[in-house]
Amino acid sequence: MCIRDRVSTQSTGSYGEGVEHNLEQAERCLKKAADWDDVEAQTQWALQWLSKNETSTVDVSEARGYLEKAANQGGIMAQWHLTQQAFQKKENEEAFKWLTRMAAQGYTPAKLLHAEATAQGMKLPTMAEAQQWYQQKAAEEGAKPHCHHAWGRVQEEMGSLESARAAFQNTLAGQCHLVGLRRLRALARKENWTIDQEVQEALNLRAQVLPSIQWSKIEVQP
Repeated sequence: MCIRDRVSTQSTGSYGEGVEHNLEQAERCLKKAADWDDVEAQTQWALQWLSKNETSTVDVSEARGYLEKAANQGGIMAQWHLTQQAFQKKENEEAFKWLTRMAAQGYTPAKLLHAEATAQGMKLPTMAEAQQWYQQKAAEEGAKPHCHHAWGRVQEEMGSLESARAAFQNTLAGQCHLVGLRRLRALARKENWTIDQEVQEALNLRAQVLPSIQWSKIEVQP
């Protein structure tokens, strides 16, 4: 379900009651945020664009481009969709690339699928390769806050909590990255806020679900 599906022209509850909803303005704002490299906006814009393809023939290359931008910053939801799409197209090498990168962040559904594929003797990128990819992304000049956040999640999965804390601190450089800030707060309080919880909360906020990934005899529903 995309943002368009959830917004009506009339208020249905006390929140926003009496305020006229402007879908065109909402779309413009979402697109602007996506162009400003906000991972969540990039993912939602891409999914909204792809939903149009269900009823009409549209160029989905733009949507894929935004998904790739979000995935290259470490966005789990974007990486999951790219993995699912690649498996549908029988592009296993591409699918396993994103699958391994999700697993490196500690996302449980991806780890389960990664382990099953490995057990079946499939050739996948190594965790070390995925970890190095995240490290390089975070080290790039002008790296976006979410690149540091993803690298922090990877280091958490590796058991390097102090290094992870430094990476999350870098998410606050230049602009406020609310997810990184929340992770720092959780670490300070010694609270366990996993990547699984982070993704599920984002999905719940929009009443969305990730599509199941089917490959060979493997099916994983996040």
